[in-house]
Amino acid sequence: NNISYEYITEEYSYKAIDNLSLDVKQGEFVAIIGHNGSGKSTLSKNLNAILMPTEGNILIDGNDTKDEEKLWDIRQTAGMVFQNPDNQIVATVVEEDVAFGPENLGIDPQLIRQRVKEALESVGITELKDRQPHLLSGGQKQRVAIAGIIAMRPKCIIFDEATAMLDPSGRKEVMNVIEKLNKEENITVLHITHYMEEAQSLCNRVALMDHGKLEEVSTPQALIESLGAYAVDEMTADGTQNHYFHTRQEAIRYLEELTGQASLRETTLEDVFVERAGKHLISK
Repeated sequence: NNISYEYITEEYSYKAIDNLSLDVKQGEFVAIIGHNGSGKSTLSKNLNAILMPTEGNILIDGNDTKDEEKLWDIRQTAGMVFQNPDNQIVATVVEEDVAFGPENLGIDPQLIRQRVKEALESVGITELKDRQPHLLSGGQKQRVAIAGIIAMRPKCIIFDEATAMLDPSGRKEVMNVIEKLNKEENITVLHITHYMEEAQSLCNRVALMDHGKLEEVSTPQALIESLGAYAVDEMTADGTQNHYFHTRQEAIRYLEELTGQASLRETTLEDVFVERAGKHLISK
């Protein structure tokens, strides 16, 4: 509710979140999108009490993140999956890694074994339980990280660009798991992403952030219509930038300018990939 967060050093200060309010109900699937530097990841860390708002308050299932006595309750209620699964995997065997969270909560060992079994089944990696995580694919590692959160029985899971480092196959694996958790287990999902197509296909609502402010909250279709019907994702060394256009011709013209190519007019709209410093995708 009306939260702000400011990074302050001896040399400068920067307001990463600026007077933002958002209400998410149990069972919702909400995407938070925005360009690099818009404040998405800072918001996710505030939601999980890794950071504390400079101004305003965040309530997770009625608990204020500034209440230190409620910290473990908050992190058990709102689990978090990060961009790089290697930063979240701590054990040398998959089954042991999934058990790590419940063990730290002091849960009975017999109940932990049951939770681990159910969590592995939920994300479809039971057959990997005895494997070493470092031998798994990116998508499999991310599912191990998700299983570790599920084993803690959260009501909500925050995915902080959890698909950003994955190839298309790995992204599809993880998004299928996220959709299943939301639809079949009624887990609230906050999906922070720069892939508009993920938000468009699965979410109830999309929140658009820009320079720390919440610019718009609406349905995926309404947001696309307000931004423009066609999106060009510009992938560079600094990350992905989204550009929106109201006509196919405008999008193609921009893509031609990016690539220095003038032969894209007859290409298929859904699959325009071209090589330059990175890749560029145009989609409707």
